Order: sequence, then C-alpha cells, then structure tokens
Amino acid sequence: MPLADPPPNRCAVCRWPIASGGSACAVCKCHTQDRAADHTAAQRDWDLRAVHLAAAGDESLADKLSDEVRGGRPTHAQIIDAGGQLAVDHGVDDPDSLEVVATLLSSLVEGELHSIGFLCLRPDGVEVLTAQANAYGIARTDELDLVWHWLDLAHDLPSDATKRHFALAGGIGEPEEALPGAGAVPFDPLAVFESIAQAMPTLPLDHGSAVVVVNGTPGWTLNAKIAEFMAMHYRAATLLTHPLPEHARAFIGTIVRQAPTGRAHKLILLDPHGDKGPSGRVHLVLDTLFAEGERSNKRKHVDIYAPVGAIGRLTLATVVKEPGAPAAEWQTVDIADVDLDRGHAGRLEISFDDQGLLVYGGLPARPSRRTLSTLLRSVPRRLAERRIDVMFAVEIVTGPDADERLGLLRDTIAALDNEGGSGQWIRAGLLAYGQHHGTGADEHPLRVTGLTGPHTVRAEAAKTTLRPNHYDFAAAIEDALTEASRQSWRAGADRVLVTLGSRPPYPRVQGPDQGRPCTTALDWQAEIAKLNSMGVRRIAVWSAPDWGNVDSVDEPLAARAETAWEALGADGRLDLAGASVTDLIERIGATFVTPATPFPYRAVPLDAPHTDIRRSA
Repeated sequence: MPLADPPPNRCAVCRWPIASGGSACAVCKCHTQDRAADHTAAQRDWDLRAVHLAAAGDESLADKLSDEVRGGRPTHAQIIDAGGQLAVDHGVDDPDSLEVVATLLSSLVEGELHSIGFLCLRPDGVEVLTAQANAYGIARTDELDLVWHWLDLAHDLPSDATKRHFALAGGIGEPEEALPGAGAVPFDPLAVFESIAQAMPTLPLDHGSAVVVVNGTPGWTLNAKIAEFMAMHYRAATLLTHPLPEHARAFIGTIVRQAPTGRAHKLILLDPHGDKGPSGRVHLVLDTLFAEGERSNKRKHVDIYAPVGAIGRLTLATVVKEPGAPAAEWQTVDIADVDLDRGHAGRLEISFDDQGLLVYGGLPARPSRRTLSTLLRSVPRRLAERRIDVMFAVEIVTGPDADERLGLLRDTIAALDNEGGSGQWIRAGLLAYGQHHGTGADEHPLRVTGLTGPHTVRAEAAKTTLRPNHYDFAAAIEDALTEASRQSWRAGADRVLVTLGSRPPYPRVQGPDQGRPCTTALDWQAEIAKLNSMGVRRIAVWSAPDWGNVDSVDEPLAARAETAWEALGADGRLDLAGASVTDLIERIGATFVTPATPFPYRAVPLDAPHTDIRRSA
C-alpha cells in the first residue's frame, strides 16, 4: 500500500518531529541515517512497546493490539521479548516533584494558598481534583466532577478504546486508506497533540490557587507530551508522574492526607486532681491530638477512662484554639458520644478521612447532638473531697470462679488508679491469701502490699497468680484480717476493707465441723472486732466455694462460712456473678464527679510512671 508523503523532518519510527540538522530522534532515539530495514525493525519494536503499555499486563489486549503493529503481526517470541525489554523507570514519583507538592500543601494549610488543582492524565482523559484546607487547618480532597475526555478534545483519535490507548501510548500502527489515489495516511501523533492543545478548557480555579499536573500513564508518549504542555499552559508548580489506572481520587487523597496539620487539634479531658495534687477543683485538660505541623494522615491512639459517678453519655470534644484563648472562644472541630462502661478504660483510634473529618475506631462512637457550650456547662466546678484508704483481700485458690475474681479485682484497682491519680486522695493495698494446709514450708499463705498509691497496687495485682486448691475447707482470711489491722490507716480518711473470696476463714481451734484450725491460732472474729473498732468498713464479694472432692458439707461448716461472710460484708455483700467495677467503686466511695459530667479522664496505662501520669502527653 503506497504511503502518503511524510511531513518534513518527521521520524520514520515514532513520527514526531526531528530537530533541524539533528541526526537522531529525541523521542525514540532512532537515527535518520539508519537503513530502511533498520527502520522497519525499529517501527515494529516501537509499536510493540505501545502494545504492552496500553495492555498494562492484559495478555488478551496485547494479543489484540499486536495486529496493529507495523510490518505485519509479530511472532509470539517478539511480543514476549518486547514486554521484557519495556523500560520500567519513567521518572515515577520524582523526589523533587514530591517535595514541591509537600511545600504547596504546607502553604495550603497555612492559608497562603486558596486551593491546589490536580490535573490527572489517565488513559481516557483528564480528571480534575482540588485540595482545600478547612477552617481548622486540615487539607481535604474535593471533586469538581470535571473530566476532560480525549475524544472530546481530539476527533482524530480512534473511537475504539483499546486502539486509542495504543495511539496515546505512542503506537503508530498500519496506516488507514485515505481518498482514492492519495495514498495511505499513517496515524499522526503531532496532529492529535495540536488538537488537544488548542482545545484545552479553562481551569475553574480561584485566584490564589496552584496547579499540579499528574501524568498517570508513565511511558505513554503522546500523553507525556500533553502533560508537559499542560504544565506550561496552566503554569503548574510541578509535573508529577505516577500510574493512575483507576480513578485518580485515591492517589490524590493519599497525597493530600500527608499535608501537615495547620492548627493543633486538642481533645478535652478532665483531670480531677490537677498539676499540684487534689484541690477539690475540677481541671479541664486540653490533650494534644494532632500537633501543628504534624502529618494529618497519622492514626492516633487515645486511652480514655469513664469516671464512675457520672450517669450520662461519655462525650469526646475536639477543638482548636488560639494561644491563651478562654474556653468560650474555642472552636469545635467534632463532638462524638462514645460507648464505654463506667469504671473502665478503652482505646480509641482517631484519624482524618479524605474530607478532613475525624473518624473513630476501637470503641463505638457516633456524632453527638450536644454543643460545646452545653458540655462545658455540665462540668462540675468542684469535686467531692474525700480521702480513702482501701485494702483488698483476695482469695487466690483455684476454683470455678477464681479467674473471674482476679479479673474483678484487677479491673477495680485499675479504676481506682484512674479515679485517684497520684495516691493523695486514694491509697490502696492488697492482701492475697491462700491456704495453710498443703502450702510448702517456704511459701507463706499471705502476700502483702501495704497501703500506697493505687498504681503500685495495680501492678502487684497484675502479677498475682492462683495457687492450687488442697481441698481444705477454708482459706487464710484470718491472716489477711490480722495484716489489715496492722496497716497505717490515715487519720480522717474513709477506711474500707474489700474481701473477695469463697471459702470461710480457718477457726482458731478445731470445731465440730470438718475444717482444720488455723496453724497460728489466729481468731478471725477478734480481728474483725479490731477492724470494727478502727472504723474500717467491710465489703464482701462472695461466690460459692469449691469444696474439693467432698460430696457433701456438714451443717456446722456451712453455718460457719455463712457467719463469716456476713461479718466480712457487714457494710455490703455482693455476689461475684452480679458484681461490677461500678458497684465496688460506688460502695468504696471513690466517686468524685457529678452525674452530669460529660468528659472522660485520660486513662492511666499499667506501665505508666507513678508520678505525673496524666500530664505525660
């Protein structure tokens, strides 16, 4: 088929202009003095390159497009070899371009730019997205619902999508028949380029905006030329190259979410004790969630605690503020209600979505209907002032409810740690008691942690383990009672002993039942009387005992057990199955907030240092 005369100074391989006097094509590197046979092989290889770029790994598309290759359909080996020779580095994610984008995003959140327009070249056209910063200095991605299709800008492109991609990737293919006698006309990439350049639409961006062109088709020759023209035409700050086989929003959203935080985002929490210890006044703490200048794509983990005594919803409020601004001038970013049981701590994961909105994970959360002013009015001005010394005595003998008992103990002490802070308001102690009989000579039936800050006791409770049941009909409660009476209880403080167990104490002497006497002849009733005279309130958490392999229990033993637990729970007795942390905290009296208090405390982690726990962030 005779070809139409080629335009002057056109490359015989890629059909792009060659500079006057040049000996090689700047696009495909073909030399003009090469023999015609060399041109034929180069044309085939050039078209095969476009085949693989357009097919993007789809073998069926590559097979279909191979029919378009100049010089006839190549062999299977030639097709495979061309795919292996395809260059993979087309300047993708150039560090200099990424640095320019990072600078633009910083200017955006600082208010120096109104917006950034991203012109994203894809196989079928240009997708336009913008980035703007919200009032709180967080960059977000906006869709303009604007796509410029190549077919609307250049009518010379093939209507078939596969062939169009082949042409945009640089393929020339076999020429099409023109008018009779005029010769066949090969595809002209320059004509398509000029059509698109002349048809470039007006970009709907406001004054003070920047432009970034993103070539989403690395290696596509015609698209690369168009991207370079667009960068000049729209005075783009940079040209970024990154594959965009699908919609551009995901990639642009990823870039925009790496923008720095323009204004520090702070979470409102309560601190019942303040920097200088308990003062009876409530303190609002602004905990920095996202610091100014910090990347906004980070996920933050926040440990919060729901204080006992409040009965309303637990609410998180995030604000931005100017330095020194009073609470009335804080700007609300987001308010969410969180599901968290009172007396418990939980971890929230907080991040921004591509719209700059806060999203929550880890705990159930939903938008709150309450306003910041309403929440602030609900915060008590003063707290209940009381000093509390509480000793926990816990049975550490294996049995059906032993794990549940230890779990309730640990959770309750953790709640006291969160409620009481440094230990100036609340002190706690732990008496972990086992059994006398069956205990090794080097193993005492009682482990003692004296009255101290709850955080220390919490760590000891975490290390407490169970001991095997030796089928005794008792546990060494009398040892725990004796040690409790020896504690340095503070004058003027509420004094509380909480006993968690199942078996009764050992009797001082052998009685009519099957239980053996205390090996040290301690009298549990005398010890309770002593505690009573010291003003120590007694709370018991009881569960039915495991009597080992005995089929039945004699009546005197059962009666002694009931009498003992009635005395141990003289000020409140709970069944373990129905007991909760909230029940125990309220009975101990370690509640300091009003029922309407909305905000959480910052939770105290188990591995936190003992001092300045709440102000460590």
